Amino acid sequence: MIDYIKDKNTRKRIEEFLISNGIIKDAKNVIRNVPQKLYKYTNLSEHVMNNLEKAELTITNPKLFNDIYDCTMHTKSFPKIENEINIRNEQLSSMEYDKVEMDMEYLKKDFYERDRHFMTYMTREMRIGCFSEDKTSILMWSHYANNNQGICLEYDLSVCNVTDFLYPVIYLQQPIDVTKLCEEGKDFKLELAIILSIITKYNVWSYEKEWRILLGVYGGKNLPDRTQIINIPKPSKIYLGRSFLKYWLNDKERDLTVFNRFCKYIRDNIWYKNLTN
Repeated sequence: MIDYIKDKNTRKRIEEFLISNGIIKDAKNVIRNVPQKLYKYTNLSEHVMNNLEKAELTITNPKLFNDIYDCTMHTKSFPKIENEINIRNEQLSSMEYDKVEMDMEYLKKDFYERDRHFMTYMTREMRIGCFSEDKTSILMWSHYANNNQGICLEYDLSVCNVTDFLYPVIYLQQPIDVTKLCEEGKDFKLELAIILSIITKYNVWSYEKEWRILLGVYGGKNLPDRTQIINIPKPSKIYLGRSFLKYWLNDKERDLTVFNRFCKYIRDNIWYKNLTN
């Protein structure tokens, strides 16, 4: 899966699928250069400080995302089967044979459960890192940076080895039906279905202007929900939410351990020293 994600032709396959199915009109939202700067909104926590100090980046199981429809595969297997059964019965009837009697409700339920498996589980062994093109989004500061009490990290990811794994999120009115791609015997179509399901979201989320690092890290049931990418460059800038200092300094009973680590991290980095000289 990792090789498929890195493959330059994968973006071309995505473009061809979306255009041929009338989902988009052109490829400008699929095949484009990674922005020079990408931003990660977050709350300041021990977990975030560990990432900063170790030059790591956490990628996450999509089941932990706040949108329950995010990274779900939408398939509808039963209509095709139902149509095939009806065609066969029409052929039998035309030859004056008895129709095949089947419990269609049971069959429908069985295929529904199969579709639920694809929808719920097929993307769960992917690990995803999320970024935004916009550092000034009011909604992003509210939703992902602890109501303006967190921080926004600015990264130049073009100088590390994750560029090939970065995909822009495509915002659509309806989720993509990947039923045909999930049919057996089609080379790489299941991989394409998984990626399409991960990089498309409802239009309501378009304010996020999101890019995603995609990694297929298949490892069985014991695979951790969060894992780290190492050797990530230090943030080129760190922006503080409007209520960041108020949150950390106005509560006399608040544990300042993480805040003090953050201040030390700022002092120890060259870009901070350049700002103060």
